[in-house]
Amino acid sequence: MPVRYFIMKSSNLRNLEISQQKGIWSTTPSNERKLNRAFWESSIVYLVFSVQGSGHFQVSHPESVKWGCSGCRLNHRDF
Repeated sequence: MPVRYFIMKSSNLRNLEISQQKGIWSTTPSNERKLNRAFWESSIVYLVFSVQGSGHFQVSHPESVKWGCSGCRLNHRDF
């Protein structure tokens, strides 16, 4: 099974902070379909988070991500 990587960009730092605090990431329906497919078809999925224009990235640990119909659940300690 393939390994997949996705860059999850936020338009501002505040949205990323809220995501960390609540342990959930929101995305568009189109992106959600792509992520759902990746989680079903891939052995490992890495989510790379960034604030647009910051030049900084943080990778989630693959075992910390749980994907389902309601969105992506994250373990905030992995940011």
